[in-house]
Amino acid sequence: TISNSAPLVNNLEISPNDPKTGDDFSIDYTFIDVDSDLENGTRIIWYKDGILQHALNNSISVEANFTLKGQEWHCKVQPSDGVDLGNWISLSANTTIGNTIPRVISAELLPVGSVYTSDNLTAVFEGADDDNDPIAYRISWFNNTLEVSTLENSLIVSSGYTRKGNYWTYKVWLFDGSNWSNSFSPSIGITILNSRPSVENVTLVGGQNTGSNVTLSYDFADIDGDLESNQTVISWIITRGSDVIQDAPSTQILP
Repeated sequence: TISNSAPLVNNLEISPNDPKTGDDFSIDYTFIDVDSDLENGTRIIWYKDGILQHALNNSISVEANFTLKGQEWHCKVQPSDGVDLGNWISLSANTTIGNTIPRVISAELLPVGSVYTSDNLTAVFEGADDDNDPIAYRISWFNNTLEVSTLENSLIVSSGYTRKGNYWTYKVWLFDGSNWSNSFSPSIGITILNSRPSVENVTLVGGQNTGSNVTLSYDFADIDGDLESNQTVISWIITRGSDVIQDAPSTQILP
């Protein structure tokens, strides 16, 4: 009588071969049976940091929620053809769960809407790390595509750095102590708009007597540094009590 031959296992390996915290992983192997029997009842056991994981008995894969960075995983397989069990085969080496690179989830540049020379700019972003490592960041600011090195790692660009017509954006990277993330930028940058001018120190001189001129003086102020144009509008309103007597022409001297 020809006896049944126990099966064999070859080429046992983990896939992927460098799993991270967020990765599921599994074993691949070649089942060999000289009697051409099908695989039936193969035993699989897993070890985490040298401790047998009973919950994973006979499982070909390990889900990511079972793992953490730095853990050492090992696997053994005993093939079966439903009649006989072969010899236990082990992975050639332990598999270490690697570091997962942090990632930027979102990035914004505030304020939203119309932004003027007098406004500060603020970087707001959110990151994540599957290993729950503490996260540091690096920020680079760009004005009209040119990097502004004096603002390295600043979350805020004060209004003193901005000028009308500038286009501002930034890039942010995250670091978990082992690896840097890819850079991430807000989807929309900010163009600095023209600010409205203002007048200060308005005074009226003269007009104490009938027929004498009244002269208006003021200081023109513009946060963008623009000069006063000839389109400045001056409106005189002459009243007597609560009654408006007349509107006067747009000049600095009222005759």
